[in-house]
Amino acid sequence: MGPKTDDDNMLRHAFAAGATGCRLTFSFGTQELQLQRAQRLKHCAKAVSRECFVVADLAGEKIRLGNFETNNLQIKSGAVITLVAPKRKFCVEELVLPVNSDSFFAGAEVGNNVILGDGSAVLEVKTVLPGEIKTQALSDGVINPNRGVVIQNQHFNPSSLTDKDISDLKFIAQSSAFDAVAISFVSSAEDVIRARNIINSVSGRQIPIIAKLETKVGIENVNEIADTADFLMAARGDLALFMPWTELPASVSKIQRAAKEKQKPWVLATQVVEGLERFEFPTRAEICDLAQWLTRGTSGIMLSYETAFGPKPISAIMAVTSMTKRWDPARSY
Repeated sequence: MGPKTDDDNMLRHAFAAGATGCRLTFSFGTQELQLQRAQRLKHCAKAVSRECFVVADLAGEKIRLGNFETNNLQIKSGAVITLVAPKRKFCVEELVLPVNSDSFFAGAEVGNNVILGDGSAVLEVKTVLPGEIKTQALSDGVINPNRGVVIQNQHFNPSSLTDKDISDLKFIAQSSAFDAVAISFVSSAEDVIRARNIINSVSGRQIPIIAKLETKVGIENVNEIADTADFLMAARGDLALFMPWTELPASVSKIQRAAKEKQKPWVLATQVVEGLERFEFPTRAEICDLAQWLTRGTSGIMLSYETAFGPKPISAIMAVTSMTKRWDPARSY
C-alpha cells in the first residue's frame, strides 16, 4: 500500500482484481496511522466480498545516508566520497556525507563494496578510520539523501529488532487488525524466537511471524530460521545488495528448498511486474521469473513499488492473478 493505493475506491478495485492481502510498513507513519489503514483495508475488502490478510512489516535497523538538502547528486567514476558518523561534520560539496548509524563503521574493511540506494552508486572502501570511511566510486552514479547504505561483507548484519521495532511489535500484537508480522533482516532462529517471546509477553494472540530473508547471514541460516518462523519471505530487494547480485537466484532457491523441506509457506517479493511502467503487460523476463517460482511452490507474491508508486497498480494485481491461475500447480494441473 502506498500513495497510488491509499484511497478506498482504489482499494476496493484492488481486492476485486485479485489482491488477497496487504503489507503495511512501519518504517513510515505512526502506529495509529497503520492501525487505521489496517481497519480500512478490512472494510474495503469486505465491501467487495473479499478478505484481506494484513501484514505489519517492521523496519529493522535500516542504515541510511543522512538528511542533507542536495537531491540527485551526480558523481563521476573515480570520485572520492567520504562517509562519516552521525555526529561528524559533513559537506556535500566536498562529497563528505553523513550516515545515520555509528555501527555501520565497525565492520567495514578495505576493499569492501558499499551500495547506495538500490544500486544507484557503488563505492569501494579505500581507508577505514573510527567514524569515517573513505571510498571511491566504481562508476558514474547518483546519490540522494536518506537512501539505504549496505556494505557487502560478512560482518554487516543490521539488527532485526530495534527499540522502535519492539514498541511496534507490542502494539501490533495487541490488535486483531493485523494478521501477521514481518521481521526484517532476520539472521538467525533467535531473532524469530525473540519476536515471539515479545508477542507472548503482551498478548495471548498467536500471530504468525514472517521471517524476511535479505542478508547473507540470513541465507546461511535459512534452515534453522525456517524451523521457527511461520512464513519465509524472499526479500529480493536487499538480498541483491547484501551480496553480489549474481548470487540472487541461488539465494532464492535456497529459501525455496528450506521452505519445502520444513513445509513452510514462502513469499516472493520485489520487482515482480515493474515492466508495466513501460509496457501493457509484464516483460518477458518477469513472466518467466514469476512462472518459475509459482511452479516451484511459492505461496504468495508481494507487490511493492508496482502498487505503492507505479502507474498501473490494478493492472499489476491483475497480471499477477492471471499468472497465478495459469502457473500455480495446485490450480493449473
